[in-house]
Amino acid sequence: METPLRTDFFRCFDPKLVEIVSGREVEAAMFAAAAYQSGLCDGIFVNGDAIDNWEFLEITKCMSRFVFNKPSKSLSNVDFSLLSNAERFKLVSQDFSIDLNNMPRLVDLCLQWHQKHKGLENLDHLRTLQLLHVGRSAKSLPVLPSGLTELQLSYYAQETLQSENTLDNLETLEIFSARNLVSLPELRKLKFLSLSHINNSFSYASLPSSIESLELIRCPPITDWQVLSHLTLHSLDVTSTETPRERFPRLVDSVA
Repeated sequence: METPLRTDFFRCFDPKLVEIVSGREVEAAMFAAAAYQSGLCDGIFVNGDAIDNWEFLEITKCMSRFVFNKPSKSLSNVDFSLLSNAERFKLVSQDFSIDLNNMPRLVDLCLQWHQKHKGLENLDHLRTLQLLHVGRSAKSLPVLPSGLTELQLSYYAQETLQSENTLDNLETLEIFSARNLVSLPELRKLKFLSLSHINNSFSYASLPSSIESLELIRCPPITDWQVLSHLTLHSLDVTSTETPRERFPRLVDSVA
């Protein structure tokens, strides 16, 4: 069923989100709550730092999705237990940390990483995680929930993928802009891997042998398909990456 075309003042880039507009916060929140109850939206969107009064979150606390793009630092003073119903949450900001223990129902999470974020490892229902800007100062990835199956890393500054706990349950891994990445660990259950804008020193021999679908965008040149000889791929998609003239010889038909 298609989402009805919205013409309201609080529409934004996503038809399932209601934008909270500065100066009309309560009005927007009441509209969002009503739209949520009617199945017309699933969350709210706050863009920029113009909002400092967060009392409207009392009205929208029933909602399942919250998106905050570079909000005011005043958001750090909010009681995040108001978002305890959240299943999808996105925060793009390095200005403050949050306690994720207040959102135990999260299934999908996107964070601009901050060393003092708390509770990520306790999100038992989390399946999809996107981390932005994990810097070189971090010794490893944070402790991740054991049930995590999909991980996206953007602007990743470390040389390999290390975590204080196992990554063996990952089925999907996407890494964008990793200029220092030189290798990957063996990930037993990984089926889909996407690498984009990767260091020219990256070793294709380190690609996990379990992957069935591989996507390469602006990656180091492949001078010989032999570097992928340990893989049995059902799908190979290569864009803006130098490869041998002949086709990859080990591509097998996908099984329906």
